[in-house]
Amino acid sequence: MKRIFCTQERIDIILGAFEFLTKEKKCVIYSFVIMPVHLHVIYEVLSPYTNAKLIHSFQSFTAKQLLQTILEEKFFSVVINRSDRKNQIWKKSPKFVHLYSKKFIRQKLNYIHKNPSRANLVEDDYDYKYCSYKSYVDGTSHFSFLDFLSI
Repeated sequence: MKRIFCTQERIDIILGAFEFLTKEKKCVIYSFVIMPVHLHVIYEVLSPYTNAKLIHSFQSFTAKQLLQTILEEKFFSVVINRSDRKNQIWKKSPKFVHLYSKKFIRQKLNYIHKNPSRANLVEDDYDYKYCSYKSYVDGTSHFSFLDFLSI
């Protein structure tokens, strides 16, 4: 796997997309982590939008921005997921999990928040900058787009 989210500029593209989606009231973002090779997000799609349209909007915008930065950096061989396109950032079928109970939501929230330490990026997940964990620990959002799950 390629380390696509390895520069501040690329991470800012994702954070900016989260900001846009929440400001436009397309979704509510409750938790996230941006890892070097993937990301996890717990979110709620707001009416009248659908999950399919939300994901398409997010992936289309971010893929264009990410590919532009990659090409400017002269990394022409970055092909994350090979398909019918020369360069494709996102998988055609991202994995979605329906969160059906409070217990399951807590489990997924913990999984997301423990990703950085499990990947040996930090010793303490609190120190990882691109995750909602610190906001949950502090009880205050460190990201303007982040809402809290009440579980």
